[in-house]
Amino acid sequence: MAANVCLPVEVHAFVLNESVADDNEAKIAPITQPNYTFLRLDDQVIQNDVHDFVDLHYTSPHGNNSRVTDLGSNVTLTNRLGVYVSWVIPRAYRSGTSATNTTGADDRKRQQGFPVPQATDKDYSAPDFRPVPTRWLVVRHIDTGTVTPAVSDTVAKKIQCRAWVIESDRQWNLDSDKEMLGKDLQVDVSPFVAPSRENDRSSVAQQAEVFIGNKTDATIWVEDDTNSKNPPSRIDSLSLLTSSNHLFADYQPHNTNVFSMVDDFTYEDDAGKVMTMQSAKASYYVIGWHRWDTDDPFYMTPQLTTQSVRLDALNMSVQGAGDEGPVDNWLGQELATTCLCHGALYEVQWTADDPPAVVPARVAAQQLTKNTPNIPVAVGATAMDALITYVAAHKDTDTGPVQQLEKDLWNIRMLLLAQEDGSDPLLEAKDVLYNYGFERLDGGNQWNLSGAADGTQPSKEQSPDYLRLGTLQAALDNAKRTVQYLQWQLFSLWWKFVSGAFGDPSDPGTINHVKTDLVLPLVNRIKLLVGSDTQANSLSWLQGQVQALTTKLPVERAASPSFFQQKDPTLMIGGVEAGWAADYLDKLKIRLAFQVASYVDPPDDTWSEFDTPSASTGLLQQIVPKLPSGVQDIATSLLREFRALRPTHTAVLPSPTFYFSLYHDQGPPPTDPNAPPPPATDPWRDCWYGQPWFPLFIEWEAEYFHIPYTDFGPVERQEQDAVSVHPVLRFEIPSTKSLMGNVPDRRTTSGRILLLPQPGFSLKSAIKQLIRNMGAQLDQYLPGTDPNTLLNEVNSLPYLSHPLTGLREHLTTRVPGTHITTTQRPPGEKLGALQAAVDASTPIGMGANEILLQQGQSDLTPYGHSIGLVAYAESQDFPPLKPVTHGQMRFTALNIIDKFGQAICALDPTPAPVSKLPHIAPGLTDLYTCQEISKGVPNVVDAGLAPPYCEFVQLPPGINQGTRINATSVTRDGTGPWRPTEEWENPIWGWIVVNYVEYALQIFLPDGTFYREIVHGGINADTVSPAWAPFQKPNIMPGPSTPQLDYLIQQLSNETYLTAFFDMLNGAFANLPATPDTYAQYMSSIIGKPLALTHTGWSIELATPPLQNESTLNNTPEDRVLLSPTTPVLPVGRDPTLPRPSATTPQYSFPLKIGDGERAYDGLIGYFNVSSQSRSGFDFSQIFTYFPSPKSSSTVLIDSSNFPLLNATYVSPDALVNPGNVNGGTTMKDPAAVVMERNGNLSIFACIVDPFTKIHGYTGVLPIQTLVVPAWAMEAAMKNITAFFKAGPILVTEPLPAWDAGQALKADDPADKIYVDPKTKIPASVAIPAVGKAGWAWLQPYDEPVPEVPEPGFPRAEVRPRVGRGAAGQVEIVPPPYLAVGVGKVDGTPRFEDAPYLAVEGYLRQTGPLMQPGSAKAGP
Repeated sequence: MAANVCLPVEVHAFVLNESVADDNEAKIAPITQPNYTFLRLDDQVIQNDVHDFVDLHYTSPHGNNSRVTDLGSNVTLTNRLGVYVSWVIPRAYRSGTSATNTTGADDRKRQQGFPVPQATDKDYSAPDFRPVPTRWLVVRHIDTGTVTPAVSDTVAKKIQCRAWVIESDRQWNLDSDKEMLGKDLQVDVSPFVAPSRENDRSSVAQQAEVFIGNKTDATIWVEDDTNSKNPPSRIDSLSLLTSSNHLFADYQPHNTNVFSMVDDFTYEDDAGKVMTMQSAKASYYVIGWHRWDTDDPFYMTPQLTTQSVRLDALNMSVQGAGDEGPVDNWLGQELATTCLCHGALYEVQWTADDPPAVVPARVAAQQLTKNTPNIPVAVGATAMDALITYVAAHKDTDTGPVQQLEKDLWNIRMLLLAQEDGSDPLLEAKDVLYNYGFERLDGGNQWNLSGAADGTQPSKEQSPDYLRLGTLQAALDNAKRTVQYLQWQLFSLWWKFVSGAFGDPSDPGTINHVKTDLVLPLVNRIKLLVGSDTQANSLSWLQGQVQALTTKLPVERAASPSFFQQKDPTLMIGGVEAGWAADYLDKLKIRLAFQVASYVDPPDDTWSEFDTPSASTGLLQQIVPKLPSGVQDIATSLLREFRALRPTHTAVLPSPTFYFSLYHDQGPPPTDPNAPPPPATDPWRDCWYGQPWFPLFIEWEAEYFHIPYTDFGPVERQEQDAVSVHPVLRFEIPSTKSLMGNVPDRRTTSGRILLLPQPGFSLKSAIKQLIRNMGAQLDQYLPGTDPNTLLNEVNSLPYLSHPLTGLREHLTTRVPGTHITTTQRPPGEKLGALQAAVDASTPIGMGANEILLQQGQSDLTPYGHSIGLVAYAESQDFPPLKPVTHGQMRFTALNIIDKFGQAICALDPTPAPVSKLPHIAPGLTDLYTCQEISKGVPNVVDAGLAPPYCEFVQLPPGINQGTRINATSVTRDGTGPWRPTEEWENPIWGWIVVNYVEYALQIFLPDGTFYREIVHGGINADTVSPAWAPFQKPNIMPGPSTPQLDYLIQQLSNETYLTAFFDMLNGAFANLPATPDTYAQYMSSIIGKPLALTHTGWSIELATPPLQNESTLNNTPEDRVLLSPTTPVLPVGRDPTLPRPSATTPQYSFPLKIGDGERAYDGLIGYFNVSSQSRSGFDFSQIFTYFPSPKSSSTVLIDSSNFPLLNATYVSPDALVNPGNVNGGTTMKDPAAVVMERNGNLSIFACIVDPFTKIHGYTGVLPIQTLVVPAWAMEAAMKNITAFFKAGPILVTEPLPAWDAGQALKADDPADKIYVDPKTKIPASVAIPAVGKAGWAWLQPYDEPVPEVPEPGFPRAEVRPRVGRGAAGQVEIVPPPYLAVGVGKVDGTPRFEDAPYLAVEGYLRQTGPLMQPGSAKAGP
């Protein structure tokens, strides 16, 4: 066996006496244990959450507090007074893993240190947690000189050292275990949901009678599982998952004698009378081990894996690793070992009468309430946003090091997201920050053809299969999301039936109604959707089809765009220290047995009874032999180390190969290895300096007012950041709309927030990345502060932060909480139906098979009739369901509870008249700030605080279910419907290049083939060149015909329109980012920046059908709906007899802002709306742009008055067999029909964009969406776009070549095509001064006949008659043919060549890139 592993744990001790309970600032919460009676399937008992909110109304004086006083007899519960010792379970036992059920899954679980179940049909899809240690030895040493009243020497020896063994897995039954008589159910044992394979109704009913935990004096304790004829009941493989209580691991009132214990300081005096010490100083040591070796995370079969791999899986590291000695040898071993958890806490001062001198909870309470109502609470979109909001409010009023830290964070607030300098990166960072305010949901999958990202097309044989694969996958994802939604709806029906929300569950009428009208239609629909491999278009069939095609085709899986839903606002409370150790999320630093020094101290009377190596009387000698033989040696070393490291004794490590334990230090080591050691006055983490303060959860309550959606409007607010002022799309309430007293729709919402060790660490990680990316550049933002110092001190900023869990759920009539479910899944096994749940719902047609259809979709419970809605009389007639949040809320309760039940309150919970209720004004980020109705007066729904204080958080519109913006390039097949482009399809329908040499627009086809030029000036003020001039029509037309370009050109032929168009482009070019260096490789770089013409489609799509009202106390239908009220209603578990929104109920519509003229990282120039009145399909007469021309109304400024409006959409995978009969059954839609219907929801726009820059879509209710031209499409066009411009007349001395029709230029000829003399085979050239750094050609027109034939099928724009050859009207003017002649390099020096001279006019055309390979930069 390999050397034992020592896992450090942090130990806390809390002193509870009557004086402590009298504190009205650091309140002591009554013990509120989980009520597992609520798990019983009785309509009078079952509840949405077994955890009641902590009642803090009357906690002091102690006579009012049930924690320490029997309120019936008014007698103090002395057994509950004392020191509560608790230890923090290491992270390795809190981390669960899931796995796919593939070959080798068992071995992977074993390699990670998880036990593998014996079941033959394993299923690892659900998370599994490692078993925790179930034996804990707690050793107490008392400095007998500090005990009062003084005791005799004999008693002193007895009380000097004492130990207890905690059996965490000991199971008790309230009825059957006689030993339960006399136990205090709140401090001697802990309620627990006992896992049982007796899957029957009685096993659920008995849960309220099950408790676990046991404390025994270590001197009389024996491990009796094998030695007793009647072994006690045990929980098999106890893990934090099996507790079914998210507070179980850390909340001491929930885990007494499991992961904590109370030391009441009682003892027997010389006469045998039980006495209580009035004061004493005690030190505690905790050792934990696994009862069964196979539960140990370091258990392994030989050669399974190395210890190094196992440590990585456990997120641990060994101190001293890399020594090329015993540690590295151990890391390479493949042998099992055992671990011991251990931790110490020295010099805990117990007193029976007085409170501890140091009470951080009281300081936190004072900090929280000292400036009421302007308390240190902020609300933001994210943890970082809330933190910055808090810092902005307090950086100028706080003092000392915290103030400097806040100022430093303020200086780098935007840099924490943008890792470069400049206004635009900071602005882009703010957009990223906005997107962080949304929760990402699965959007499904898509399949990319290998190589298609470069424009590679599938073969002719592959194309039909590939297109079908995309259709099938989209339909499959849609069906999956719908099924998951319906699975929860089925659970909701079960819950509402067994809880009596539909009426008496035993009433035949109720049973028949629920079964016939609700359950059976929904079950049948789910079964149809899930289907089978042979049921066409069902989910199972789609999965089989997709799998077959992905095996056949060269494709790669990718994630489809995610759905999102707005996160609940994030609450940030400043000035309150977090409880978790700053290094808790770091790899746990462990020691091996040979790294623990074995101290043998000289005699010490104060520890004389602890260790007596020469006799058996010492505590160590009495208890260590009771431990498993494999850990006795290391336990002895650890206990002696406990004595040696006491604060009154200086212990020196005997050699560098030994290490002190983690937490025997003054805090985590600084990030900078060169940082000085902490001052000697800093506290040691294993010493007690006063009451602990370990905030564990926050309970909040708020009053929500639902403001009409029409009161909000989209506004582009100007916001200031560190560099610039910029517009941000927000929903705001105009000052002309007074809310005071005009919003009767209100209700109470609440939630419980678990304080996990995350926000502070994410801040630290962000600063680390900033230092790494910016280096010395960061100094300019932190004058006088070393960035590494900031990194080291960030942990000292006291704050708590977490989203307001529960807000969205309440507004959608759902409740989070710990409750009974309909299924059970033992670790590593398949999901099974809970027999008690089956028995309760079989009468309504919901047996085991129907229960399994739910597939565990039961995290939330419906309101039913358990959650009241009539808190306010005027709210009775308003719909309970809020599909979209838009309102204001104010806190009515905000309580922070720590692991020992200490509580601080931002609002005094003492009952008071309405006029005297407390109010607080939290700091608010811009997103949640109420607008002003007049200067300094916020526009709020109710008067609570006098201006300028504002207690209300304004919640702008946010969709309360999974939604996404679909932004895609689109195309159409002929005149067919619009559809998204495939990844190899070019989304561009033309290019525009500005030729500033001629002040002209050159129009190119999608592949870069030249089409036309429009010159500003000339006859009638502008000239539209003939098609293709100066080339002839291509040999093969590149792609479809050009009607869209022709209609646009028709508009551009208007002088006023063209002038406005140029003004728009000039304004845009001044704002757009510089062209990338790679653009200079292409010939078009000499002319101007190319602009792409694309078709884009935008829609708002719901992931699932709209949520339903889950309250049975109020059936008022929604007053505004997400989908059209005429959308067909399918079975979703809603009672068809209840009122529904009428056909005239308004539908939510959301503005879409495409692009942003003030964001240089946005590439939109302008867009055209769809028009059914135009043959082109678009209204090209008006361009919506951020750069309008003042000279024409053809360019329209994009602002909130003309944003396009989008409605939410959803496509069901099935349809009613008989429209109008919701219970008449459904039939599956063809996948192609589903996708076509989804595509039909797109709103189409023709856009002019910078192809090098993304365009952005803003809605104010969803994350910012982006769209960009594929790189391959742009690069392909850039290779073909030719730079050319008119030149002449120019005198040349050599004749031009004779006309050769066979070498006439065509539009699709390569740019370097040059006329070659057919006799000499030498390229012809003409001497013309030209740019010397690139190849040039002279394009010479010839007066040769060309048939004047109109191009068939081209809808031509009308053109004005022109001077020259050709005719007007539908027949285009046919340009003269051209030959390309090389340009000889010649300077301008006169040479007086012999006549005749020839005057020529034509075009200079570039034949090669300005930047040759290897050049440092582009040419002129």
